[in-house]
Amino acid sequence: MKTVHSTQGRSELLDKADSWITKYSSIFLWAAMLLTTIFTLLMMDIKVSTGGDDATYILRAYDFIHHFFYPSFQGPLYPIILSPFILIFGINLLVLKALSFLFLLGFMYFFYKLFIGKVPSVILISALIISSVCGLLLYYGIQTYSETFFMFLQILLFYVFFKYFINREVQKLSLKENYRAYLLLGFMIFVSSLARSIGYATIIAVILYFILKKQWKPVLWIIISFLLFTLTFSALRTIIWHTNQIQFQSQALTLFLKHPYNPEYGNENVAGFIKRFYDNSQSYLSKDLYIFLGLTSESSKPFILLSIIAFLLFILAFYHAFRRNRYLLFTGIYLLLMIGITFIILQNLWHQYRLIVIFLPWILLFCFSGIYFLTKSKMLRKLQFLPIILMICLFLTSFSRTVHLSVLNMPALKAYIMGNNLYGYTPDWINYIKISQWASKNIPQDKVIGCRKASVSFIHTNGRYFASIDKVPSTNLKSYLDKLSTLRGKYIIINEDDLGKIPSTGRFTIDLIQSTDALLQSITYDQTGIGFHTYNFRVYLLPDSLSDVLKFGLSDYGIPFETDIDILFNKLRNEVKDYLVYEPDQLLGNLRNRKIDYLILASLRRNPNQKTNITINTVERYVSFIQSKYPNLFRKIHQIGSEDDEPAAVIEILYNSISGNK
Repeated sequence: MKTVHSTQGRSELLDKADSWITKYSSIFLWAAMLLTTIFTLLMMDIKVSTGGDDATYILRAYDFIHHFFYPSFQGPLYPIILSPFILIFGINLLVLKALSFLFLLGFMYFFYKLFIGKVPSVILISALIISSVCGLLLYYGIQTYSETFFMFLQILLFYVFFKYFINREVQKLSLKENYRAYLLLGFMIFVSSLARSIGYATIIAVILYFILKKQWKPVLWIIISFLLFTLTFSALRTIIWHTNQIQFQSQALTLFLKHPYNPEYGNENVAGFIKRFYDNSQSYLSKDLYIFLGLTSESSKPFILLSIIAFLLFILAFYHAFRRNRYLLFTGIYLLLMIGITFIILQNLWHQYRLIVIFLPWILLFCFSGIYFLTKSKMLRKLQFLPIILMICLFLTSFSRTVHLSVLNMPALKAYIMGNNLYGYTPDWINYIKISQWASKNIPQDKVIGCRKASVSFIHTNGRYFASIDKVPSTNLKSYLDKLSTLRGKYIIINEDDLGKIPSTGRFTIDLIQSTDALLQSITYDQTGIGFHTYNFRVYLLPDSLSDVLKFGLSDYGIPFETDIDILFNKLRNEVKDYLVYEPDQLLGNLRNRKIDYLILASLRRNPNQKTNITINTVERYVSFIQSKYPNLFRKIHQIGSEDDEPAAVIEILYNSISGNK
């Protein structure tokens, strides 16, 4: 189908530009793909990120192809696609990153083929060329994240929908004549949902399109087709892997929390979701979108006017698309739905470029169309030079930024060519990777090693499994209080700040430490997810034989203690939101049940760009809680890096050192 847009005289500037670009459109396509190839090579990055998600995809692909484990939690389809390449080439990052690059090139090619002749060529080629030199988009063309894979799947879904549904009139969409098309579309929506949880939104976009067109029967057949594939796969998954959990089920539970790292704060309310939408709009539309286009820097602050401009362009484009162009109409429905859902469900502290950059080509195409059709009106026809100037300027700013990023990456590229695959990591991560490699070589394979970033350790040890410790389990406060209510007179509570008055050695100290039952902490989180301890208390369960001795001893040392936990919390309830309860025996039992014999301690930076005292201390906190009762349980066996050089160490868990070998 040819372009659907106004032609009010070939003398118009936009018509002339469109005619000229259409004539050479294939040359622009190959130029865009060449630019993408050149800049992708210049920004080559042969390592996994410190976030670990890209490494986790590889780990799950390895588990799938070697052990036939179902790759749950994240979208399972991407690890399944990676798995045959891992079987053939092993954990070869260059091969896996090349696959992402091919997905990106595939997206660009089909993006052109999909829209050429369906939208004005000046819009299409501008969106394509600018995207081809967007450094932050090209970054994901050399990573093992699922971004470019998802983009490729989405363009294929668009291709199916355009060819079999939008190109045809409503009377030609009967089930009898088009059941193959309905099955194909249902299948593409299904695989999109397997690639990423947001892929489920594509069926909503399709349904909304037909509703706006007042075409009701296709809605029913598409839903049935999608459910056919989804339910069939769910049944097979249950039979083969004995799991019936929807892939985003565990993710969804977190998304509905007010704070993802503190379930005690409860679930979000309507006002909270509205605030999420506002905050994410500020982050992604007032800042990130303009960073992608080279207009602002990472250090710039969000400016609400920029979000308003973006939304106005979306509304303008949607208005014209509804009146003039069915293909842009569906694009607008898809884009607004995807971005809207992302802004509503994701906590702002999870802000990442990759959540929005994959929609950049669609955003450019859609917004450019709004400006294009606006200047085609009689009142603004004389301003048709403005969108052309805008598109050229955005190409130049994006190009300039990507050239700058390529120059910055030159030392890394040279290091990779010379075989230094750790170049670019900060010292904390270099020490972490090196200690993982040391542990893999020096600790027997049948021993389990626990660490914070198990997937990263897995990649850098060529497939040695590590046990992930990504949180410190806590006991529900109400359950713990119920437990104490049955033990009145047998426990005491001491403020952490008063423990310094007790001698570090001696029988009294040993007896008190061995009586430790739980540590109670109130933690306040800032917007970045960093927790700050507000109040700390220790609960001791006193043996009958030592109860009086320990209480008298505490009085002698001038240490106040409370024997009624209800009284304590009534005093503090106006100052503290809630408490988390950590029980050393429970934490130790978790390690024992997982058969973890060694742990890696590291000084991983909370702020990756700056060395501070604030680190990702999950494992360290886990150990410290256990040490509050069993101070001699852990033994350091090797360390890399000095104490002032962000060290990493391996410690052994001496289970046999516990009295009675519990």
